[in-house]
Amino acid sequence: MSEEQQYQGDRWTIQSKTILQNLGWTQVGDSNFDISCVNKTAHKTKTRDRVNPHGIDLVFSFYDPYSKKDIGLIVESKHRKWDGINITQIEEFVKQLQMTIECAGSSEVLQQLECPTVRTGLLMIWCNEPELFEENKYREYLKRLRLTAKRSNPVTIYVASNTEILKWCSLIQKMNVLRSNSDTTEFKFFYPSDTYSGGKSSPTRRDHVNIVHLFSSYIFAKSKEKKVFRGISLLSEVSHVFFFTAPTLEELNFMYSCIQPFQLEDATELRIHLYNDDTIFRPQIEQFIRSKRNELSQQESDLEVNIDYMIKLANVPEEYNK
Repeated sequence: MSEEQQYQGDRWTIQSKTILQNLGWTQVGDSNFDISCVNKTAHKTKTRDRVNPHGIDLVFSFYDPYSKKDIGLIVESKHRKWDGINITQIEEFVKQLQMTIECAGSSEVLQQLECPTVRTGLLMIWCNEPELFEENKYREYLKRLRLTAKRSNPVTIYVASNTEILKWCSLIQKMNVLRSNSDTTEFKFFYPSDTYSGGKSSPTRRDHVNIVHLFSSYIFAKSKEKKVFRGISLLSEVSHVFFFTAPTLEELNFMYSCIQPFQLEDATELRIHLYNDDTIFRPQIEQFIRSKRNELSQQESDLEVNIDYMIKLANVPEEYNK
């Protein structure tokens, strides 16, 4: 590896760390350290048992309200040119991360750091030629991956590309704007009750967003904002939906049908933050707003439905390299 490649790789690890910290996750230990391999035969290289330890870029943890426990997670950050991102390379990245996770449970290093149990990984692949990155081709690569999973004690690996990473940066930017507003007294991500767990989890609000929500089309949040009415300062409840898919009328209506069971209508305002600002969707957005306002008026509801936009970024902000 050249000095420049090493520099860019280290830089991307720092940026990855900053992104995840801004999303409310807690780093465990330091960056760039090793853990011993305890499955040397299973993790062999070609015909020889593994000799080297497993390298780790980052370890993070967050509390998952659905499982009601802290989740440990290994993060691998990869910085590549577009022609260096292909099926073979992605498979190798995932395979290496899988082997690292398989040894994490027995790692004295992670136990000494009081790291929660690690059965999850996040692979953050950044194409350093954003103008050449081809979303459709990349998705096709993921569909064609050939991976071997263990039936007992399986691991879960999430793979993020420029598309997901830039969405997260836009979410962070909007979140910071909301939190820095002098009228905002509270802003937290909202976790609806998990109806599939038989009532195991109740609705809750947290400062962080979990990994499942990061890969979702919608992310929910709630805030409290001060408003002055006839000289009296009132505290209003605002429900937020960070909307990452195409804002067609069908998709907006589907989203609205999803939030009704979650009591996100129980607020003064429903604010929908759109990621896609393509003007082709403007007529459908206007139709959605008009129809919902008419429905709410007929129901004599005080809920306001408003549209806001996230800033769509072309690159990871430079200040994340700190």
